[in-house]
Amino acid sequence: MTKRFGSLAAFAAALLVTAAPADAGDFTGFYAGVQLGDTFGDASSSQNTALGAPLTTSQADYKLSALSGGVHAGYNHPFNSFTLGAVFDVNLTDVTDSDDEASSATRDDNSLVFDTILSLSAKGGWHALPGTLVYAKAGYSWAYADVSVDRSVAATSTAERQDITFSGFSYGLGASFSIAESTTLGFEWRHYSFDSEQVGFQQALNSYDLGFDPDMDTVELSVSYFFSGPLN
Repeated sequence: MTKRFGSLAAFAAALLVTAAPADAGDFTGFYAGVQLGDTFGDASSSQNTALGAPLTTSQADYKLSALSGGVHAGYNHPFNSFTLGAVFDVNLTDVTDSDDEASSATRDDNSLVFDTILSLSAKGGWHALPGTLVYAKAGYSWAYADVSVDRSVAATSTAERQDITFSGFSYGLGASFSIAESTTLGFEWRHYSFDSEQVGFQQALNSYDLGFDPDMDTVELSVSYFFSGPLN
């Protein structure tokens, strides 16, 4: 994760050094763009011994980290030196980890894979300098993942996969810089605080529930194009 973050920071610095100054008003109106970053975090996990029973057995935390990237679209409206708006974004990723427990007679390999994160956020910014907007955002996010188990007892094994959806609040801080006419470069940190969810596995060797409580962060660069000024 450190190497990926360093590469993103170096790329951002190179763009800012070579960018031509742009007007502060470039941050208003409708915009859309792309983003690329690193998503990382952990997910605590617990298990029961029968479907529907309380989750009483804690498991090792899942350590999550992967590149992520996607598209976004939003609108900013000006209020003197401030802007208020909303933004929707989609990030595709492959954030994954597994928990492999084995003994002489059994093996229980569980994996958690996040592939899509959607967010809808309110966004407020301040023109700190000409061509520079610093902002905060907060909203709600949805993460789509799948959980798989591969359990072996003696010479018998069974594999099973279930989809799971997490949702929860997200918030973050960022800054955008005008790098060309109608084009901005952004740098953002965001935290996702997802609610816990559980999923059941029903095949004969499985017959238990797994529960997950993930918290993740994303650090990303974005490029946005502004199509017009504010609505009247």
